[in-house]
Amino acid sequence: MAKSTILNQDLIDREDSAATNPLWTVEDVAHYLRLRPETVRAMVRRGELPGMKVGRVWRFRADSVKKRFVKEGIKD
Repeated sequence: MAKSTILNQDLIDREDSAATNPLWTVEDVAHYLRLRPETVRAMVRRGELPGMKVGRVWRFRADSVKKRFVKEGIKD
């Protein structure tokens, strides 16, 4: 398989993943977990939530947040 074909397929896979696994904002996570946004920010700083800083704001992969709390039996 040509290198450009592999790169194109990788890009397509990432685009599909982004469409099915959106990035959530602090407010989205707070709403999902029924917490205040300040609590979500503190949790991600302590490493209790999987998140990433994009510029000056936090973003969260929806499936990572869901898996974290389903694993512990907190959310269905």
